[in-house]
Amino acid sequence: MEFGTVEFSVLGPVRVVSKGREIPVPGRKQRTMLAALLLAGGRPLSDDRLTAVMWGGRAPATVGAQLCTYASLAAHPARARRRTAQGG
Repeated sequence: MEFGTVEFSVLGPVRVVSKGREIPVPGRKQRTMLAALLLAGGRPLSDDRLTAVMWGGRAPATVGAQLCTYASLAAHPARARRRTAQGG
């Protein structure tokens, strides 16, 4: 899937727009991770920092696996849409 120029908005709702069309970012955790990565301005974020941003002091036991899943979905919006359409 070709996206061309992609615009991101993090003031107000997190939005992704490509070729004039909004690309849905389903799920609160996915939007939170995307916003954190965008606000980092290209600097890497540690797992500990992402965990704090996404779960505060209440991280699940499977936090490592969940971070990998959310990162993968943020990197591949089409995969996130397919997963949501399938009820995943």
